[in-house]
Amino acid sequence: MKPTSEFTLGVDLAQESFVASLCAAPGDAGRWREQPTAAIAAPPDSPQGVEALCDWLAVQQTAAPGRCARVVVESTGQLSHRFARALAARGGLPRVAIINPRRSKAFGVSLGVRDKSDDVDARVLALYGAVRRVEPAPPRAPAQQRVRDLSRLREDYVQDLLRWQNRRRETTEDADRRQIDRTIRHLQQEIARRERASAHVVRQDPALAQQVRALKKIRGIKQITALTLTAELGDLTRYRRGELTAAAGLFPKRFESGSSVYRKPRLAKGGGGRLRRVLYMCATSLFRSKGALRGHIDRLQERGLSDMSIEGALMRKLLLIARAVVKNAGRYDETKICRQSG
Repeated sequence: MKPTSEFTLGVDLAQESFVASLCAAPGDAGRWREQPTAAIAAPPDSPQGVEALCDWLAVQQTAAPGRCARVVVESTGQLSHRFARALAARGGLPRVAIINPRRSKAFGVSLGVRDKSDDVDARVLALYGAVRRVEPAPPRAPAQQRVRDLSRLREDYVQDLLRWQNRRRETTEDADRRQIDRTIRHLQQEIARRERASAHVVRQDPALAQQVRALKKIRGIKQITALTLTAELGDLTRYRRGELTAAAGLFPKRFESGSSVYRKPRLAKGGGGRLRRVLYMCATSLFRSKGALRGHIDRLQERGLSDMSIEGALMRKLLLIARAVVKNAGRYDETKICRQSG
């Protein structure tokens, strides 16, 4: 690596080992295969793994003096967050930027990458971070992170519960039904425990408690939806309108090419699947209800939109109303706020 004042560290994570690569800024796409790499045979969130990484970095910086400007990893569930915490505890390096794996994969495709290996992935991550100058997302407050973990664990239990309830309907043997009933009761108890734990964490944090109370004033938004929005998005007031709908994937995606290729716009989706699920349930319950949103639904129907398109628009409307209510300190005038949030 040539002498430089700045470089990016890309790390491809696995449970028991990881591979790191360095890329000098601003990044040379034509020479990405020449970037130095190191395979470290230790868990990435362990003290041994972190120290081995720092020792390798020290050797590289001796050969080419410079500073590490950013560290980039793909989102790999809790492992990427554990690695970020372990690196932060060690100190001496910038906060880890955790990116969507789809972005780095698409970037690799643009380079003509055909191989799939740990060292290739690490090199692509390092180059991607250097070219795009990736910055880490703002850290979550401990209370929000805890509510997020509890909310996601609750959702996993809910999915398991639905599977077992479906299995019970298909089971004819009494002994099997009794065993399934015990499993269902256990899952229901675990769901209730996670809900109580989430409510307790929120009560202990004034900012979270204020936002959840504000959200529950909105027609159609109950406790679970308010907790999910807060857990996944944090403070809604820190987003601009476009940023908020983008975070939930609630904006139309066009598909047009030339004069002959045209498809109906669809929701972009992407990240935020949990947000869309709870907002979809709210939109479904509001679809045939009365109130200030009824006029909005009627206008969309008059324009010829399908029921599914209307529900997508209603999900977006609810999210923007939620932001407006929190921004106005919980003051909720349904008629006024429906006009302004549009």
